Amino acid sequence: MTWRRKQKQSMPPVDLPTPSRTNPKLDQLYEVIQTFPPLDRSLLLLSLDEVSYREMAEIHGISESLVGVRLLRARTKLMEQMKEANPGSRCTENSLELTRKHPELRQQAHLHR
Repeated sequence: MTWRRKQKQSMPPVDLPTPSRTNPKLDQLYEVIQTFPPLDRSLLLLSLDEVSYREMAEIHGISESLVGVRLLRARTKLMEQMKEANPGSRCTENSLELTRKHPELRQQAHLHR
């Protein structure tokens, strides 16, 4: 078994918040995030919790530059999927900012380390 496969198998599960029922856009954002691979999902949730790239790199045992690359790709993919789900809506950028500016609208995502 290669090193990469071992790393993929040892990825800790990520618990996503339960639906809020108060903000459908936020619920949809978390539904889309749940479809992502475990590493991308974890990085997105950590970034929403304003964890630094350095801390994310330490948590996952990867370089800071890889954290940046993976986050950029995951955010781009997230924006595309949100636009597909809501054509003509500006909810993509707003949903990400909403979760950052108003943490009371979401529950804390817990990582099992």
